[in-house]
Amino acid sequence: MRSTFISMCAVLCVSLGLGFYSLYTQTKAVDELDDMRAKAIEILRAGDIEKTKDAVTALANVFKEHARTLELLVSHDDIHDAYSHLLDARISLECGDLDDAYQALAQLGEALGHIREHEEFSLANLT
Repeated sequence: MRSTFISMCAVLCVSLGLGFYSLYTQTKAVDELDDMRAKAIEILRAGDIEKTKDAVTALANVFKEHARTLELLVSHDDIHDAYSHLLDARISLECGDLDDAYQALAQLGEALGHIREHEEFSLANLT
């Protein structure tokens, strides 16, 4: 009986540790992507298309680095939606359409916010 209780406590501790590590990793990745997106919007507002292209390319590279980890923690559809907004921004910048690029970056922010909200620590996510 005692060994069963100890085993159950060990499994609980490992599960909680993995859960909090996953939450930390996901939050860190989404925050980094959102910060980079905000910097790209600032550059876009200044009207510098070339620097914005560089910022969006760097954002895409960081997104790809985090994609493997996020695939384990977040819905595939949410990641796909966020990446499609990033691609829309890149295409709009290539075409010189600042309004569409700004809109795509704003939608990327909404997609990242959705991921953050959907995966937050809550009672609903525990059940």
